[in-house]
Amino acid sequence: MGGLSFERQSTSILKNLDNPIEQEEIRTPEPEMEVKETVEGVPMALSGSTSSTKSNPDTNNTVVNPESLVPPPPPVDSVPFKLNKQSVLSDFLKQNRLATERINEYSPAIIESNGTGQQPHTLWIGCSDSRISEACLGVMPGEVFTHRNICNIVNSNDFSVTGAIQFAVDVIKVKKIIVCGHTDCGGVWAALSSKRIGGVLDLWLNPVRHVRAQNRKELSLIKDPKEKCATLARLNLINSVQQLKRHPSCLAALKNQDVEIYGLMYDVGTGLLSEVEIPCDDEFDDVFHVGDHDDTEAGGH
Repeated sequence: MGGLSFERQSTSILKNLDNPIEQEEIRTPEPEMEVKETVEGVPMALSGSTSSTKSNPDTNNTVVNPESLVPPPPPVDSVPFKLNKQSVLSDFLKQNRLATERINEYSPAIIESNGTGQQPHTLWIGCSDSRISEACLGVMPGEVFTHRNICNIVNSNDFSVTGAIQFAVDVIKVKKIIVCGHTDCGGVWAALSSKRIGGVLDLWLNPVRHVRAQNRKELSLIKDPKEKCATLARLNLINSVQQLKRHPSCLAALKNQDVEIYGLMYDVGTGLLSEVEIPCDDEFDDVFHVGDHDDTEAGGH
């Protein structure tokens, strides 16, 4: 795609370190701007095709251009993370030691206390996306019991999430449960598409597709793809919270006011959480209340 080109003068350079400073004007082309578009016609990113260095043939010195109009995005492995795809096991172990040292500097009692058992105050049910976890709360090890899966789905057919809920509520007695969705969720993007993924992922995303089907009219009115993805992520979160409230352990805990449940959305672009309003009334609430009492209403034997 064609772009806009400009010319400007760069900074002066030293032609010879042994002689007095001589200034040489160098003209360098400005980076070419490119707009990449999605199939929806929504701009995805601006990129600059630019050269940050220029060689002076008289001196063999390299002139750095620090004023690039739009610098190119950094390579994945140059972003400020502690580890990357080239990291080896020793790098992981080193980061573990450093993290433990930081915890001990903050409060030596944390590791010592965790060695005797756990008493987390909160159950976090979130997405497996690498950009979002309970770490956004700034918590320490031992504070939050965690379950994560693709699209933060709570489904009664998934023994992993239902088992985690039962253990958190009935055994370790958490007082808060947070179900957290997020913007730009890959699973939600996939659920918005009709393209087959293959393997178990299509089956796994069925609950999200059901939510999409139930809210098809609302979603069809949204033209911006990012807004549509964020809306379906919010609706999926609401559905997960409703499914959570129908879990036998949660039903009993809510009835006894032993636990509070929240739905939160995380914005991957800002790092901030926001509360999602969850409908309070469930017209089928009584259907899911089960116990050891005699079922006289159903006329059971």
